Amino acid sequence: MTVRTLPVGEHGLLIELDSGEAAEALHAELLRRAAARRLPAVREIVPAARTVFLDGLADPGRLAAELPGWRIPPLDRGDSEIVEVPVRYDGPDLDEVARRWG
Repeated sequence: MTVRTLPVGEHGLLIELDSGEAAEALHAELLRRAAARRLPAVREIVPAARTVFLDGLADPGRLAAELPGWRIPPLDRGDSEIVEVPVRYDGPDLDEVARRWG
């Protein structure tokens, strides 16, 4: 797994990974470590498509240096099920939204 870390301000760290699955696995590991109090104090852990953002770290550089040595287990999806959310892309504001967002 390729990990790239980028400082964000004085107390933030953005972690870029090579896939969404890797980002999910890292997010799960961060939550496990936070629950076990084996992660430096952090205000927020925010997952995204291929990144995880940590905000409120006292020393983001220290965590960035430690990350490459972590063993991050793959996700155990168990008996997960696919959930489909029906979406409609129409309505009275469709033209206005399309115009604003290009």
